[in-house]
Amino acid sequence: MSPKTTDSKSEKEEKLEIGSLDKEKLKLLMKRDPKFIGRLIDELDRSMNGRMTEKKRREDQIQSDQREIARIDEAIRTHITHHMDRLEKDLTEKRALQERMSKELADMTHELAVVEREAASLTTRTKNLSQKLLRGVASQRLEDARGYSGTLRPSEMMAGATRRKPEGSN
Repeated sequence: MSPKTTDSKSEKEEKLEIGSLDKEKLKLLMKRDPKFIGRLIDELDRSMNGRMTEKKRREDQIQSDQREIARIDEAIRTHITHHMDRLEKDLTEKRALQERMSKELADMTHELAVVEREAASLTTRTKNLSQKLLRGVASQRLEDARGYSGTLRPSEMMAGATRRKPEGSN
């Protein structure tokens, strides 16, 4: 096993050094070792095979990615764009509805404020009329109970008392 290890080490050393050798050193190595060119060609073949395999793998990956991009573009075109158009239309309609409803709400709020003012005014007038009516009823009852009006001045009462006929007389 040690000769193979030595051979593999020397091959590795040669592989590393081949790129840095000039033409004269290459010619010298070729003269010393008749299998040198064969090993060099084998190494070149393995390197090219590895690179070609990597190139093929990358090309396949690129094609796979391009198919996936095409599938995604098709999904966007058929599904998402269709739904986006519908959503944009719905959004426009909803905004118009919101504006219309806001305007109606503002109008109704204004109308409600007007009705509230009218109701307050009517309430105040009703209270005033109710107080007048109650005062009038109370005055009438008082007048009926006393036999004279409390709204007349004393001088008017005195003048009216002489003119007034007692009840029961003709």
